[in-house]
Amino acid sequence: MKDFMEKLPKYALWLSLAVLVWFVFAVFAPKIGLIGWQTGFLFMTVQAGPILIAIAAAVALVA
Repeated sequence: MKDFMEKLPKYALWLSLAVLVWFVFAVFAPKIGLIGWQTGFLFMTVQAGPILIAIAAAVALVA
């Protein structure tokens, strides 16, 4: 458990960077035709985005 708690800040950083990549993908993927704009905006930004931010914030708070 101690090893996990020592690595938790690193996990929080990687999770925060993954959320950033999620939003970048949500912005640029519809522009190049990988996903529809409804998926990029409505699902990835409006629905799932706040949940991912809350999870990353909770992990960072515990760290």
